[in-house]
Amino acid sequence: MKQKFACLFISYFLLTAAAYPQITKGFWMFGGNGSFENSKTNYPQGQIKVTNIRISPNAGYFLVDKFAAGLRIDLMHTKGGSINPPYSKYTTLQVGPYLRYYFLNTDKRFNLVSEAGVSYFTNIESDSRINSFEFNSLAGAVVFLNSSVGIEMLAGYKAGKTESTPYNSLSFLVGLQIHLERDKN
Repeated sequence: MKQKFACLFISYFLLTAAAYPQITKGFWMFGGNGSFENSKTNYPQGQIKVTNIRISPNAGYFLVDKFAAGLRIDLMHTKGGSINPPYSKYTTLQVGPYLRYYFLNTDKRFNLVSEAGVSYFTNIESDSRINSFEFNSLAGAVVFLNSSVGIEMLAGYKAGKTESTPYNSLSFLVGLQIHLERDKN
């Protein structure tokens, strides 16, 4: 049984090693990432507990080899207690274009990637509307499991302004991208 498993594993590795990632002109890219965050902070006035659930799908098209443009949607649900008011719950929607560039050759199973974008941010489930424009950038590595599927490990920076309050944040993301060839018909 062990010999059959080893033979199957080696065969799979050899077949997928010959495949090249689809980061060339004319290919589509679909994917995204998700996150869950639960935090608790103690202040002299009381404790704040916040839970965030976020999904971030995206779609892009390779305009030339290694360079894609696309659209990202970010949906986040937040609930938690705060000092004033005592409890809040809201959902935010963030939509915007992005540009993405892969640095290494198109035949590499490992690649470095950089992405920059802008987005519009609004509360969609709250009495008080908060609107914002945000700049975001990501950089990191992608490992292609085969010619169509890549797993990404990225670090990001976001900066924006809600009403009159500026903000910025750092994040670390793990995502999945699927690359598909455009129908030639």
